[in-house]
Amino acid sequence: MTPTAGHEWLSFGAVEALDTRNESRPRVCYLFGAMELSADFVGWDFEYLTRFEKLDSLYSKGQRLQWNVEQDIDWSTPVDPSTEILGPYALTGLLNLPIVSKLSRSQREELNFQLTSFALSQLLHGEQAGLMGCGKFIVAAPDYKAKVYGASQAADEARHVEVFRRYVQKCGGVQPVIEPMKRFFGEVVKENWVNILIMVQMISEGFALANLHNYRSGTREPLLRSILEYVIRDEARHVAFGHLYVRQAIAQLHPDDREAVAENAFRRTVEARDWFGPKAFLDVEPAFAAVGLSIDDVAVEFARARKSALSTSTELAGNPIDAMADIVFPALDRVGAVTPRTRAMFAQARSVLAGRSTDLAKTPLSKLEMD
Repeated sequence: MTPTAGHEWLSFGAVEALDTRNESRPRVCYLFGAMELSADFVGWDFEYLTRFEKLDSLYSKGQRLQWNVEQDIDWSTPVDPSTEILGPYALTGLLNLPIVSKLSRSQREELNFQLTSFALSQLLHGEQAGLMGCGKFIVAAPDYKAKVYGASQAADEARHVEVFRRYVQKCGGVQPVIEPMKRFFGEVVKENWVNILIMVQMISEGFALANLHNYRSGTREPLLRSILEYVIRDEARHVAFGHLYVRQAIAQLHPDDREAVAENAFRRTVEARDWFGPKAFLDVEPAFAAVGLSIDDVAVEFARARKSALSTSTELAGNPIDAMADIVFPALDRVGAVTPRTRAMFAQARSVLAGRSTDLAKTPLSKLEMD
């Protein structure tokens, strides 16, 4: 093949990579023929072999479970603002604060819509980031079957973007992406494909999966529930793909590269944890102001309620899935993306395993997947 001017084709058996940088030949690690930890590589696989039967099975399952935003969702269903649209787990229980309970019915309904729109807008933005991450991964993945699966996931992500966009329009319209999330996804497209998989398939999808499960558990809104049933099924499959593929990649990394991947995984997990953490309500100050509430008063009451919940070893709003402790950390641990050094870092970051089952790392992802 003739490379573009200034580029070079590097051949590793059946797998070839197009070096798009004007630099000397980079260090290459081997995986399925070749793996390059560079954000600028384009990988080609000219053997078209199936190297993982489980990946074939996952791909086939995704094809069987395709759904249509237009045909499978009843968009004629109205959204009632008086219902708990996201349930008690939305924005860590802000709708359950005493200060909110004193509002008039119309004010509570308006706040309900605004908080719902905010939370689902962030999921919408995350789905777009997942779509772009898939594109980046497809280009750099070292074997064709992963590319094919990545393309099928890109179709899933595009469908999720559309379905959440349409639903959010029923709740007042799309709200801006929060800055921490925007920065996170801005970094995704700069990463090598292993880090992309970890950031998108395991961290971002893991946090999204936890939120989706929590929303489905708490919602009384039929249209949203039907949407969540479909999306959760897709997202669980995406997380499973990341688990399957990243494990193989990390197993063949040089120890120094593995440590770098593990450190990036820790840093990105902590960043994602704060997207919907205790300070999330600061991003919806306009919603509270619209119903006559001071964000400072809300913050004081939130802190009081959270302190009370923690002192009694309970959550502010029941017992929702904890994304970091229940999904992301165990998944990273299973694939080898946690080293002794980063394990200590995770433990220090609010002791993610404190009070949780020691068997979490053995919990199969299928437990969260819908048949």
